[in-house]
Amino acid sequence: MQRHLYWLLLLALLTGCTTSAFPLAATAPTEPPAAPEHGVPPVASPSEVLSATLETDDTDLMVQRIAFESDRGGAFDIYTINPDGSGLVNLTNDPQTNAINPTWSPDGTRIAFLSDENGVSNMYVMQADGGDVKQITNRALPVGAPAWSPDGTRIAYATPRADSGPEGETPALLVRNLETGNVTTLQANLEGLTNPAWSPDGERIAFSMERNGERDIYLLNADGSGALVNLTNNPADDDFPAWSPDGKRIAFRSWRGQNADIYVMEANGENQTRLTAEQAVDTQPDWSPDGRQLVFVSDRSGNNQLYQMTDSGSDVVNITQSTAINRNPNWQPTAPEPDIERIAFAGGPARGFADVYVINATGSNLTNLTNSPEADSTTPDWSPDGTRIALASDLNSIQLDIFVMNANGTDRVALTSGPDLDMHPAWSPDGQVIGFESLRNNNWDVYTMNADGTDLTNVTNHPANDGNIAWSPDGTQIAFVSDRDEGNLDIYIINIDGSGLQRLTNNIGNDVFPQWSPDGTRIAFRSNRTGNNEIYTMNSDGTSLRRLTNHPADDDQPAWSPDGTRIAFTSNRPTVDADDTDDTSTGRAVANTDGMDDYNIFIMSVDGTELEQVTTSADDELYPAWQP
Repeated sequence: MQRHLYWLLLLALLTGCTTSAFPLAATAPTEPPAAPEHGVPPVASPSEVLSATLETDDTDLMVQRIAFESDRGGAFDIYTINPDGSGLVNLTNDPQTNAINPTWSPDGTRIAFLSDENGVSNMYVMQADGGDVKQITNRALPVGAPAWSPDGTRIAYATPRADSGPEGETPALLVRNLETGNVTTLQANLEGLTNPAWSPDGERIAFSMERNGERDIYLLNADGSGALVNLTNNPADDDFPAWSPDGKRIAFRSWRGQNADIYVMEANGENQTRLTAEQAVDTQPDWSPDGRQLVFVSDRSGNNQLYQMTDSGSDVVNITQSTAINRNPNWQPTAPEPDIERIAFAGGPARGFADVYVINATGSNLTNLTNSPEADSTTPDWSPDGTRIALASDLNSIQLDIFVMNANGTDRVALTSGPDLDMHPAWSPDGQVIGFESLRNNNWDVYTMNADGTDLTNVTNHPANDGNIAWSPDGTQIAFVSDRDEGNLDIYIINIDGSGLQRLTNNIGNDVFPQWSPDGTRIAFRSNRTGNNEIYTMNSDGTSLRRLTNHPADDDQPAWSPDGTRIAFTSNRPTVDADDTDDTSTGRAVANTDGMDDYNIFIMSVDGTELEQVTTSADDELYPAWQP
């Protein structure tokens, strides 16, 4: 009870919000796709399929297709199909040429593949509809299956052994830069090298190779440095490694019994687990974009077909159901959203522990970054380059300390420790310094420290309560909140060396959470000067006050978008539903009476219009911060 009393008293002093939070509920997995009802799916034209999948404005509704090779037309061609077996499309359609080993680019717009159009298997790249085919390699000796780098700029592939011939090669792993055409040899003399697969973080490449008479899955650093790591290290024949989208697991094929089966293991080779156990050859696995399902090849029905199952090996479904040979499936990745705008915040059910989350500004892709059910993690702030987040957390003690972690929540490091209460970190514009507020010697002051926790400095050093630091975009000043004059909280600015103090607000209410606009001309803040918490802006010298919200609920904690055109804030106003109407005189949504008293994240234009709701849960979401 004591820890939560501290939390509530602190919020009452410097925020006006009296809520805390539990973690959000997990999203339920989706049902596996159903198999086609009967027969072989008809072949549709690329334009018909693209009109139903690739040309929709709603990326959540887009169907991520599976590319594969099949000889149903005589020679092997590249086809794509929906995961439920519908929408079959022949992309290459050349009865005189074999096209094999299709591999989607990371953005899902192109397919690399091998073709023997010129008599030898060389690499080609085409658009997702089969158009704009470009030859990438032109070699007298064949090349192996392609593997895209996660950034889509390079392709790794293998060259086979050649004891004689014009190139006199030894087996090697090569990487071609698609922009420059330059080819780099990562590692040579790799006997029997096949099927490279790039890790999602771009740091490593997995592949299959023979050594000492055994074929195993190996890892190599993507820059060619370091030693080879044998992941499977098993007498059986292991091949076809495929990384899960989160990079934590690798699926592969292994002959560990009388049949070939699909296995999965952790990325370090541990916990190798068999997923299939049929009297058949199960091979060539690949992951769905969400990592919950696998597609693979099996001859359990008499010939090679594409099957789909969950990542635990259940709910197996035949999705091709043809008499032809179908091989080498590759699931289309989910295309990244262009210029994704993300907002970090602290959230969860009221009267409990908070976690730091990140969400797209559109309300999609909610991710829990801290996931600490027995600790508070709150008041996040992004580093200027968007790669790290500073936050306050009591993970290591009963008091809140300042931590820094990677933008994906990993490598959380404490910068402060001890009996003092530290919160509301704020990065300097150059990323070298972090400011924060601290209750030291029974008094709140604004402190700064280096981004590694060294060189602690008391900037305000005043017997009054000072907090809520915000840096000016040029890094020369900070705005902060203080009760040093009439006892109510007002907004001040001060030079970073402690000189040049200026008071910007002066009224009987409390003005808190100052946030400088990206161009440095305005400051947004929350005030209860009219008896209710609302969002305001003013010029950076305190002039031209403007009220942006006008609602009986609490509107709090403003945060500017990186381009300065919008402001995110938290509010416990009723949820904006589809049947809400707009007051055309103000441009604001009119609240329904069915709303809940939870705090959600909202976005509005800098004039207070065009209100949008980002989060809609029954939990509390607080302290929004836009990623730079």
